[in-house]
This record gives sequence, structure tokens and C-alpha cells, in this order.
Amino acid sequence: MTFLKGNLIARGRYKSVYKDSLNYNDKTLAVKVINLQNQGSKRSFTAECESLRNVRHRNLVKIITACSGTDYEGNEFKALIITACSGTDYEGNEFKALVYEFMAGGSLESWLHPSSSNLMQPKNLNLIQRLNTAIDVASALMYLHHFCAIPVIHRDIKPSNILLDNELCAHLGDFGSAGSLLLAIDRSRYEGIRARTIELVGTVGYVALECGMGAPASTLVDVYSYGVLLLEMFTGKRPTNSMFEDDFSLRNYVKMALPDQAMRIADPKLSSECETEFEKCLASIFHIGVTCPAHLPERRMHIADVLMELQAARDLYLRCG
Repeated sequence: MTFLKGNLIARGRYKSVYKDSLNYNDKTLAVKVINLQNQGSKRSFTAECESLRNVRHRNLVKIITACSGTDYEGNEFKALIITACSGTDYEGNEFKALVYEFMAGGSLESWLHPSSSNLMQPKNLNLIQRLNTAIDVASALMYLHHFCAIPVIHRDIKPSNILLDNELCAHLGDFGSAGSLLLAIDRSRYEGIRARTIELVGTVGYVALECGMGAPASTLVDVYSYGVLLLEMFTGKRPTNSMFEDDFSLRNYVKMALPDQAMRIADPKLSSECETEFEKCLASIFHIGVTCPAHLPERRMHIADVLMELQAARDLYLRCG
């Protein structure tokens, strides 16, 4: 397995992701190599391994194995894989790595906000494809929060962490910030399971407000981030857009347009022949997107209700076709 610059498909704070032609049941693999020079990278690697060890869902990335070691310069690395292995390279240096199945559709980020190098080959997700993606991610969160033996908080829901396969089925990935909920359920302050957090994790624009105030983490921090994601998907605007500053956020921008101006704030790349149903569907989606990132956690929607209402919006729109 060789990590060549030409095979690099993504880079983040803690990792570089490479496409590899290694044969695994005729599948192309994606290898996430952890940059151990950055503080917190080992903890991120461990969190991802622990979170994905016992989870299985069609809308989560598949880990097949893990390995560790050093690269050709003798630097220690860890990567995330479709199976697990550990050992040493030919120089006797320890290495660790994990490998995933390659997602041919790329990240949701690349669809919503194509880089300048991809503008010559424009690609777009229509309303139903975006709704399907939103439903896929909500299904993954429903599973993580309520159907795992030990519930998992992802804590970094954003477009670059959602990968699409060749059939545009969405898979939630990058569990480097995730945490398992090992503490007792405490519903005294708001609905949801709570757990201790030591530091702020997540991404600016998507992270729940209470996380910056030292409050215990809960599954509702994922609901907050998911709501921001939903608004971004259907407005085409990042939450960090320069137009959003001080108290004027993406959420407020959408909230001010409801209930009658959903079409005005929708991503211009979205269009439909069924204008009435299209507008109703958008209004329903935006209502969910505004409710999920409510400032007070107890006012956020339950992920099960999110999933149900998105499916209803999709069914309503499909009936017009």
C-alpha cells in the first residue's frame, strides 16, 4: 500500500485520505492516514476505532480493519481501514492504520460547494437526491443514538463528513470526534442522554452553543449540527458565509423567510415543475432545519421525528410526479 501524492483525495487537521487500488473483493479502498504530529490525533484515532468497532448500518462508513506503522520517512502513522492489523515496517518501525471502502460519489461538500478545479464539470443534486441524503444521515443518527448497545454522539456532523457511494447513498463518516455515552441517563435538564466532555469538539458553524459553555454533551448536539447541515443543503449557503455575523445566523436567515418565502432562499440550483408541492416540501424541510438547531436543547426535535417528517415531505413531493 503506497501513499502517493497523486492518490490523495482529502486532507484534514488530523488525517490525509488516499485512494488505493489494493484488491479487496474487487473494491477500491480509501485509506485514512492519521497525522500523528498534530496534538490530539492519537485520541482522534482511538475515538474513531472505538466508535466504529461494534456499529453496523447501511448509512455508516464500513471499517474492515485497522493497522499501524510508519511511512517511508520513518514517521509513525495511524490509519483507518476495513479490517485490523498492526505491526512494523521493513525498518522495524511501528505503524497503525484503518482502511475504508472507497466512496465513488465523493463528499457531500464537493456536491454543494464544488472547488474551482471542478467548476468545468458541474454536478448537482436535485431536491429528491438531497432529501434522500438528509434521510440517510438522519437514519444513521437514529441508529447511533438509540439502537447501539452503547449510544454514540458523532459531534462533527458537516458536509465533508458525509460520503456518497456510486448510487448516491449517503454514509456518515469521520468519527474522530465521537464519544460513547457511558454515563447514566439524566433527563432533569433536557431530553437526551448526557456525557462528560473535556474540550470543545466539532466545527465552527455546526457545533451546538452549549458545547462552548462547558455543558455536558448529549445526542442533542448532533441534532443541532444536523439542523445546520439541513439548512445548508437546501439554501446552498455555508453557516460560515460572510453574510452571517453577530446574531444573524443561517438559522435566522431561514427563519425570517418562513413560512411564505421558502422559494426565495432556496439554493438556485434547485428547480421543479411541480411548483406548489416544491414550495410546500421546501417549507417543511426549512421548518425542521430551523427547529433542530434551537438555542435551548429541550426545544430541538427528536431525531425520530426529524426522520418521520422528512420522509413525509419526500412522499408528498413524489406524489405530484
